[in-house]
Amino acid sequence: MPTYRSREIVKLTRDPFGVRSERSAVIISSATRPREADRNSERTHTVTPLTKDLDTFSDHPWAVVLDKSNSTIGADLDGDSVAEVWETLPVTNSAIDDQITRLTEDANREIAKAHATMVLDDDP
Repeated sequence: MPTYRSREIVKLTRDPFGVRSERSAVIISSATRPREADRNSERTHTVTPLTKDLDTFSDHPWAVVLDKSNSTIGADLDGDSVAEVWETLPVTNSAIDDQITRLTEDANREIAKAHATMVLDDDP
């Protein structure tokens, strides 16, 4: 089974929200967890889903807009995307279909800042 690392953008085998047939996501952590999500030995990653719906989500204070070319190393994304930090979730290796590309360090830093902003936000 392939090994995936932080900053890799991957295609999930299914959209965890059931909105579309597939969903891409960025791996924000591939560190070992105290207990695997499905209680077996399969590696679990924390991912932040991506969406191409910039009209709806790009103005959100926690959104990170990723340029399809400038935010990646290697292959381009299909289009500009928004990292939906408010939807971060764990997935196992079997939920990942394939690696698409890898984020730049700057783009990854922006996602980390957005997560910090979300966690530290006092506004109810």
